[in-house]
Amino acid sequence: MDHLAFAPRRARPHTALLTALILGIGAAAGGFPAWAQDDDSNVETFEETHADWRVRCEKPKDGSAPERCFMFQNLVMRESQRQLLNFAVAFPDEDADNPTAVVMVPLGVSLPAGLGLAVTEDAEPTRVAFQHCITIGCRAVIPLDSDQVAALKAGTEATISFSDGTGRAVNVPVSLSGFTAAFNSLVARR
Repeated sequence: MDHLAFAPRRARPHTALLTALILGIGAAAGGFPAWAQDDDSNVETFEETHADWRVRCEKPKDGSAPERCFMFQNLVMRESQRQLLNFAVAFPDEDADNPTAVVMVPLGVSLPAGLGLAVTEDAEPTRVAFQHCITIGCRAVIPLDSDQVAALKAGTEATISFSDGTGRAVNVPVSLSGFTAAFNSLVARR
């Protein structure tokens, strides 16, 4: 069944918008940095893949902003190839001790139900409210502490949970294959 079959997607993300949404650069203030709106030819990029996770770094060629990096995984429905979820991890700023997870899900979710992240079956999910929705989906931000990062590194699969517009629970498995290598690369590029 299409609604239950998910696969990591290796397709290139919508880089400028995705970068701004994931990193939250200017999102709270309602704008995006000028360099993120520029054509990709004005931005130097670095990308690498670690199993089901990708690391992407971007910086303007003119040096007007520092390099910003994040790791992510896009999940699509196998049958339709429609994007279901984007799960990314980044450090909110260069001085941050702990990373933040940013999850984008499609429009039509139940906003009051919020979003959950569980790394093990017996763990109570970390629940957060959705921050906002735009034309490509709804965004939730989960600050990650060292215990959560350790659990993600040690795990094989996490579960993102939310409710659809009818209130039906949706549980999306997220592969953690390559998470540790991608996270270590992210930390090394700080």
